[in-house]
Amino acid sequence: IVADNSGGKSRESLSGHEFKSTVMNKLTVGILKKRIVRAIKSGNNKSHNIIEACDAELWYSNFCKAIAELQVEGKVIYKSGLGYYLN
Repeated sequence: IVADNSGGKSRESLSGHEFKSTVMNKLTVGILKKRIVRAIKSGNNKSHNIIEACDAELWYSNFCKAIAELQVEGKVIYKSGLGYYLN
């Protein structure tokens, strides 16, 4: 890790994991709902692909809440064996 002149860490000097944990304090359900919709629009239909596209690996509980809310709202549907799709 390389410090910049201000004494802080620049994004370029952090590994991906360190950047996520430093900058992204918390992925809320609201933020995840938006990311999930974007991820599905981009062709990510399987749970593991959506989680990865949303950078939600450390926020699995909130991811589950967000995808459940999207289903209750009728915005997302689950097709057995195929994954999640926008309704």
